[in-house]
Amino acid sequence: MTKKGLARWCRLLVLELIAVVWAAGALVPIAFVLLASVKSRADFGANPYGLPQMWKFSNYVRAWNEAEFGRYFQNSFIVTAASVLAILSVSTLAAYALARSRIRGTFWLSFYFVAGMIIPFQLIMVPLYQLLHSFHLVGGQALTIGGWPVGSFLALILTYTAGLMPMSVLLLTGFIRALPGELEDAAFIDGCTPLQAFFRVMLPLIWPAVVTVALLSILRTWNDFFTPLVLIQNKAAWTIPLGLTMFFGQYQTAYDLLFAGLGITMVPVLIIYALFSRQFIRGVAAGALKG
Repeated sequence: MTKKGLARWCRLLVLELIAVVWAAGALVPIAFVLLASVKSRADFGANPYGLPQMWKFSNYVRAWNEAEFGRYFQNSFIVTAASVLAILSVSTLAAYALARSRIRGTFWLSFYFVAGMIIPFQLIMVPLYQLLHSFHLVGGQALTIGGWPVGSFLALILTYTAGLMPMSVLLLTGFIRALPGELEDAAFIDGCTPLQAFFRVMLPLIWPAVVTVALLSILRTWNDFFTPLVLIQNKAAWTIPLGLTMFFGQYQTAYDLLFAGLGITMVPVLIIYALFSRQFIRGVAAGALKG
């Protein structure tokens, strides 16, 4: 083996070791939550970092039933699914228009989307609440239909869609601009309209970027605590992060049910990432190369 080959092999070995250490560091909190979720409250207090003396999988059943965790899980699923669908629907079309538009001023319109990433939610919290309140989506007069807190759901969905759209448009615009325009020209020659060219030609090519945006949006909406805390006053519309606060009492904390609830919260995200991890990594890597 030459010196150059040996140096390359050592570099790869170091990178592999760093990746293993990084992965182990990421898995430690997950393992801690899963182990703590099957301990009794006394067992957790006596030995929080050790293995359970008795594996209590019934904690998951108690967290699901006694704390109405099933309702919170359902609310989070509705809000997350609707928000991600809205984000992808709006962002893909907006990114396609920005990437392929030949109209003057497109750059400033792109800058307008980027500016949306600069403004923190805390800065617009009060005017946003007032705006949603004027549409009867938050507060005591929030819209309800058949007992369902539709107004609270709409308030969260609209807020997440507007807040995550700048990042999504920026990411998708870079992908679309990197694709050759001849692909669409060929589609136009075959008789496709701009929308048909987008859905039949461009969308399959930017699918890794779409999956990346979807996963990032799911993580943001599913785990968010602050936005529902500000906008939701109806307990029937609580999402999972708000539901976890039920396990914190004034004088004690139900750690067994709390970690069981955290375990339930992590499972959907882990499953989705396991199913789409390859597309996510491909989208992130391609985005770095295009940037």
